[in-house]
Amino acid sequence: MKKTPSFPLYPDDLIGGTFWMSNAQFGAYVRIFIIQAGAGPQGTVSKDKAVRLCDDGDWDAISEKFIEEGNGELYNQKMRDVLVERDEYRRSRRKNLPKKHPSFTHRLPNAMEPHMGDGDGDGDGDGKEEGDGGGEGGAPKKPKCTKPKPESPKPSESNLLMADGFRQKIVEHKPTARIPATAAGLAKWAEDFRLMQSVDNRTDDEIKEIVEWLFSERSKGGGSFWWADVVLSPSTLRRQWNAGKLDPSSGNKLDLRESIGAYIRGDS
Repeated sequence: MKKTPSFPLYPDDLIGGTFWMSNAQFGAYVRIFIIQAGAGPQGTVSKDKAVRLCDDGDWDAISEKFIEEGNGELYNQKMRDVLVERDEYRRSRRKNLPKKHPSFTHRLPNAMEPHMGDGDGDGDGDGKEEGDGGGEGGAPKKPKCTKPKPESPKPSESNLLMADGFRQKIVEHKPTARIPATAAGLAKWAEDFRLMQSVDNRTDDEIKEIVEWLFSERSKGGGSFWWADVVLSPSTLRRQWNAGKLDPSSGNKLDLRESIGAYIRGDS
């Protein structure tokens, strides 16, 4: 039986985003997203099951943490992002392991065995050359064909330009904000923009429009609140956008609890 995938837990994010929950609400919330994690990177939880795990009235309080699909299934966007990133990293490690550590190939699943040497160069593990009929006059064996595994998707040049432009916008708006200072850090931001396109099906024009709106006067909410003070990284932009809280065509009143939680988390 396949083990439930593990996942990293970020205490500051979890506590900052749930400080307003009661203990019962927090327990139900954690249990639901753990069930989602057990279903894999693209896993979901049925809404009926989620509601049953909550005490009376608690689902209304925590439902904003989940995105509902049209088939009665729902998921937590942050959990999905973490699981997808972890799955892509795992696949990349499995692909590179035989290259860096040939002696470890005997530990890999059967799907990886054709890449292992067997002394005759054909990779079939029998130690006999193809075409010799197994040494007993039998029919020649057909060479085995193995399909190369596709490489893990990487951010495009366009994604890197999006990340760099977003960084410049933040510096102009809030010079003290934490921004990536290295190429690796910028590439991580670019990955968020890639996910917006490949997973969320956002177009270049839609992303450009939401970024321009975010740093304009139009994104200001009531009082002194301004979305540009909260959304300080592409991952936060993506999370709030998918949650339906960023909409250039409507008013943008931020729930007080979410505002406080964002500042406590130090979203960046």
